[in-house]
Amino acid sequence: KRPKFRDLPGVPPDLDKLVRAIGDALNGVAYVDDGQVVEWRATKAYALDTPGVTVQIETVTINPNATGEVRNG
Repeated sequence: KRPKFRDLPGVPPDLDKLVRAIGDALNGVAYVDDGQVVEWRATKAYALDTPGVTVQIETVTINPNATGEVRNG
């Protein structure tokens, strides 16, 4: 039951555990392995109507000429 005094759900389940479960569930579906994921943006909120999750996946394009070197200046 949703507490009336909270706007954000600081209650279990923990957000990091939800993200990990979603990442594991998408193994072999959205990517070969969740080790390929390079960025996560996650929030947890109370459902207004129907509980659920929204997942948006974007492909990252890597410059084939990049050396991976970090240069200052």
